[in-house]
Amino acid sequence: MFAHQKHSAGSNIAHRQQRATAERWAPREWRRGRDLDAETVESLIERWPDLAALGSTFVRNLAAAGFHPFQMANPVKQVQGRRGLPEVKPGDVVEAMLAGGGEPRTVRLQVDRTPWPGGPDSTVLSDGRAVTAVVTASVRVVEDDGTTTARLVTDES
Repeated sequence: MFAHQKHSAGSNIAHRQQRATAERWAPREWRRGRDLDAETVESLIERWPDLAALGSTFVRNLAAAGFHPFQMANPVKQVQGRRGLPEVKPGDVVEAMLAGGGEPRTVRLQVDRTPWPGGPDSTVLSDGRAVTAVVTASVRVVEDDGTTTARLVTDES
């Protein structure tokens, strides 16, 4: 045994009991996990169109953790129903203020899927390569100017 692995007999027993209780109450899928093939993910997305906003890889990871489709779709519905967020569709070019501290900056990007919640006042957008957290109230759809990557928008542009 390594020095950092030393435990008293009592703490080992307590840890085992705690783990057994957690496993007993966790859904079976969480204990075992389940890997979905691509066809199953596509059929889930067809049945629950809101899941398309999450992307197939994220849906697979959530399913492996034991989440059901309605649980996965719930956060998507929350952000799409959020006041102040315009309807953003894949392919739209949007401008929004970056969320977080520091100097306020605006970013312009072409989104590859519908947004999802990032927090009480923020929304997460994806351009296919990276995700960007923006202030929900600042999101606006602009005309498509051929921009396909995120870039900062200065006052001069």
